[in-house]
Amino acid sequence: MRHNLCENIKKYRKDKMFTQEQLAEAIGVTVGTVSKWENGNCIPDISMIMELADFFEISVDVLVGFDTPAKKVPEMLERIKEHYKKHEMDEAIMECSKALAKYPNNFELLMIAANIRYVLWYETGDESMRDQAKELFQKAKLNIPDDNKKNRNEFAILHDLAQLEKDAKKKINLLESINIKAICDAEIGEVYRDNKDNKKAYEFFSEGLYIRSMDVLNVTGRWIGPLIHEKKYDTAFELITYSEYILKTLYEEDKGSFGTKMLSHLEVIKAVLYEMLTEHENMKKAVETAIKYAKVFDEAPAYELRKGARLWLGKSANDNAVAFDDQGPSAMNAIENLVKDFEKEYKGSEKAAAKIVHKYLTEKAYR
Repeated sequence: MRHNLCENIKKYRKDKMFTQEQLAEAIGVTVGTVSKWENGNCIPDISMIMELADFFEISVDVLVGFDTPAKKVPEMLERIKEHYKKHEMDEAIMECSKALAKYPNNFELLMIAANIRYVLWYETGDESMRDQAKELFQKAKLNIPDDNKKNRNEFAILHDLAQLEKDAKKKINLLESINIKAICDAEIGEVYRDNKDNKKAYEFFSEGLYIRSMDVLNVTGRWIGPLIHEKKYDTAFELITYSEYILKTLYEEDKGSFGTKMLSHLEVIKAVLYEMLTEHENMKKAVETAIKYAKVFDEAPAYELRKGARLWLGKSANDNAVAFDDQGPSAMNAIENLVKDFEKEYKGSEKAAAKIVHKYLTEKAYR
């Protein structure tokens, strides 16, 4: 077992943007002492190590940087996970306790131990499990590895600590502190619902539903292209149908809304797919439907998410939240641009199919 104390003192000093002189002054030692620590000529005593860890806002283990034998912690984690997957919670807790006795500040061990107790509290209402989970999550927060997952891990811990919080006001404050892009709207709405404030709950449920649904549509929209390239047409149709179902649930089809613009996009993509499969009549119907939706949008363009929304109840912080696309402000131009993109991107019979759709679209839209 070896440590990286010298390198870590230098690293965390630089992370704080302190010179050796500034660090020395802050903790009451000479510049020469700091220099010797960082060069490995001597090491601080235990009380100074604790003071340095406190100054850098990290745990002693993280500062010292002990390298544990490579296989031990992963093997322990694997045993714990096997019990966890089988819902053998007593055995999982026992393995966690043994592992943490050896490695009390290991982040992954702390996290899985906290999550097991979180699940037990959630399933049984056992308050002792809630308290233990909170304590373990808080300790894990102090031991988050300083790597590219640091922010994600901190977010996950704060989110779980919020779920474990008993006091409604504190819970809302915690959730709102990490509520990026309405990601915690469902949980915040649930707190208001449980406290019989349905008006406030509806505001967060509505906002969360619409903003999260746009994220789902972003995923399906980006996925359809590669599927077409790989000729996985059935899966592409399934994603289009799923996306259309979401939009038709969320928006009135006969009113100008971002939903109607997105429906026009999906219909014209469907038209190209139908023509690739030589289903000419279905292609025509899809083009005509795309034009219908595009005209509804262009008569009363609306980019605010709540315009034309069926299920947006109440007012919210993101009441003026807007959606946008990269195909242009006019829906008619947008569907034509989408077909042109197919013409540029594909070759052979697929390119020919896109040209046929483009021709029919032009004939129907501008006659």
